[in-house]
Amino acid sequence: MPSIGAAAGKRISLIVDPALGARAFELAERGPVWLVVSPANRQTAEQLWRRDGVPPGWVTVFDPDGDKSEEIVTNLLATIDEHHPGWRWLEIFGADFTEGIGRQLRHFGKGKAEATREGFVWIRE
Repeated sequence: MPSIGAAAGKRISLIVDPALGARAFELAERGPVWLVVSPANRQTAEQLWRRDGVPPGWVTVFDPDGDKSEEIVTNLLATIDEHHPGWRWLEIFGADFTEGIGRQLRHFGKGKAEATREGFVWIRE
C-alpha cells in the first residue's frame, strides 16, 4: 500500500472536500492523508485503517475548524506540521489558494503554490 521509503511522509494530502473520500485510496499510496469528516470520507478512512501496510497516523479524519475552506486549511496547518515535520508537498483538495492561506503556509518555510484541477499544491523549498 503506502510506499514507505525516502519520500514517505514528505507528501501530505489535505482533503477539505466532503465528497472526495474515494480519491484517498490513491493519495494514501503517496503519503499521509487528512480528510474532513463526512459520511463518504469516514467510510474511506475506515477502509484504509483496516488495510495491511497502512502505518498508524497515515490516515486522519478531522472535524472542520471553520465554515469556509480557507479557514479549515489555515486552522489545520500547525497540526499537520506538528504530526508530519519535514513535509515537502502539501496537496490541498477542495480549496483554492488564497493570500491568507499563503501567509500561513509561509510560517512553515518558503515555498510556492501551484494550482491543480481540485485545489492546489504548496511545494516547500
